[in-house]
Amino acid sequence: MRHLVALALFVCLGTAAPAQSQSDIDYLSGECADASFIACAALGNEYEKNDRFADAAIYYGLGCDLHPSICMFLGKLFAQGKGVEQDDARAFALFKRSCDDGNEIQGCAFTGWFLATGRGVEMDIETARKYLRNSCQREHARSCEQLSKI
Repeated sequence: MRHLVALALFVCLGTAAPAQSQSDIDYLSGECADASFIACAALGNEYEKNDRFADAAIYYGLGCDLHPSICMFLGKLFAQGKGVEQDDARAFALFKRSCDDGNEIQGCAFTGWFLATGRGVEMDIETARKYLRNSCQREHARSCEQLSKI
């Protein structure tokens, strides 16, 4: 497990060489198949960094099924239409799940922003404030900035 966490952080933080060794990819693939959301997220991140967005979506999707915090990464792909068909409603649902069930700070920020702008969901300023306040209180500067504007 210690090797997995170290390798996943190495991949996700971008401290690794641009292309991971095939043995690292194989190891993370095996761990993802064994239900490690950390490994699934690390693989998704590696594929996203290499502009293989469809592959990233697959691994982020597997990670999202295992732990809701990973849904935020998949939501970003749906919001941008990278590797998947652009779908704001789906992106919003994924961001909201990552915040509500996974306590993911960026998921809360995106949920608030989508609610404030009506992107993929009916505009709801009061609920947007709740989500933005959640992430602002955890020192997400952009959420604080957005909160001050609505």
